[in-house]
This record gives sequence, C-alpha cells and structure tokens, in this order.
Amino acid sequence: MHMKNHLVNLEEENICIIGVEARNITTHSTFFAHQEKMVLSSASCIKLFFAGAILEAIHKKNLSLSSTLLVEPSHFVPGASILADLKTPEMRIDDLLYYLLAHSDTTAQNTLEQLISPQEVNEYIQRHGYSGTTFLSKNNPTKTVFPSTTPHDAVTFMERLWDGETFEPEARTLILTYLAQSRHTHFGLRHLPTSLNMKKPIISERYSKAGKVHHTVNDTVILKTTKGVVSIGVFVDNFVATENFNSVDNKGILLVSDITRDLFTEWYQSVT
Repeated sequence: MHMKNHLVNLEEENICIIGVEARNITTHSTFFAHQEKMVLSSASCIKLFFAGAILEAIHKKNLSLSSTLLVEPSHFVPGASILADLKTPEMRIDDLLYYLLAHSDTTAQNTLEQLISPQEVNEYIQRHGYSGTTFLSKNNPTKTVFPSTTPHDAVTFMERLWDGETFEPEARTLILTYLAQSRHTHFGLRHLPTSLNMKKPIISERYSKAGKVHHTVNDTVILKTTKGVVSIGVFVDNFVATENFNSVDNKGILLVSDITRDLFTEWYQSVT
C-alpha cells in the first residue's frame, strides 16, 4: 500500500500518469502493479514487439539474418538515428536489429519495415495476446497518434523472452544479446543498487528497452539476481515536457529511474 500511495503522490506532484508492473519471472508471479493495464504511449518500447514480429517473419520465410537491406534516404530520421548520420547504403538484417534494440534507432526500424507491413506487426501482437498494444509505422505521416502499449504487455513480452516461450532459440538469443547492450542505461538501470550492503554484486545480468518521446518516458528491464529473475516495467506518460527534455536529467527519466530502483529494492528484500 505504501508504494501505491507513493505513486499516486508522484502523479499528483508531477501532473502525469504512472503505470508499473514488477514480476518475479522465476516464480511467474506479479510482485507489484499499479495501472499496469492502462494503455499508454509506448515510445520506443514498441520496438520490442516490432522485433518479435520481424524475427518471427524471418523464421517463417526462411530468410538469413546475414542478408542485407537497402537503407534508403527516405528511411533516415535525422537527429534520432546513428544510421541517418552514417548514411550507409545497405546493412545486414542482424545489424539493423542491433541498432533497433541497442540504440533504439528509428532509421533501422524504417529499413526493416521492408520485410513486414504494419498490419502484419499488429497481427503478431494480437496473436500473442498483447491486447493493450498497437503498432503504428514510423513511416506513417500522422503525428497526432502514437504507438501504444501497457506495462503488463511489456513485462509479459520480457517474461516470455526470458523463458523462450513463443520465441525461436536464435531469436531469443539475439534479442537478449542486443538488449544487454542498451545505450540507454540512464533510464531504469540508472539508480539500481549494486550490493545492498552485501560484498558481492546482486545483479549479474541486465537487459533494458527504454523509450522517450514528447510526453512519455519508460523502461522495461530484466534483472538476473542472486535471488532470481525479475522484470520491471515503469511508464510515465502525459507529463509536461520541460526545457531539459533532451537531458539525462529530464524529470520523466528521473521518475522512471527512481521508481525502478524502489520496486527492485522492495522485491529483492522480500525474496527469501
């Protein structure tokens, strides 16, 4: 009850919506949830579901991850993409997936959309029961509608990924490898405790998919610890962007960091 009251107070203080879920993947039980099924703007969290759909399509079509795709100028997203700056004419599919997941590169997503339609991505999402999630192509000119998901769907994706449920072994390994190389460690991973007064580190593996756009900041993580594996999804939505929106000290990022830390600490200390 303390955590729920704390989150409600944070929502009132920051004029925002907060949705979270923390799930013990080892026991397949939810440790804590608050507005976990509320549909919120996904920002780049949607790239998780997009990657799942792409890899499923590649497997069904018997395509090779080493095959290349043309990176057209129309795919470039200046200012939000390493690939747009590199202006690479073509790239391997597995390298595009690396930029998609580790760097959250939007040019990589636009390029990979040559392999799958938005309708096919949404069919994948619905087929796997992610009822609160909707994919919208970055190539869609509509700027008033954003892709959406829920903390519950994001954590469920991570749980299935860790367990290997609904994922081919090669796809599971690839996604986890790239999420472990996330370049956005200043979101949910930022303030995690290292030892909690113990001599040895308590977190041995960390995986993250963060997102930030306009009014939304979120991160969904998997943490392997000495007491088991937990996934935590924290979404802060509908907050007012401030002058430091692009800073690592953006208030949305700080909220995601602090809430993730607090939930992890409570979960870890509760597990015997």
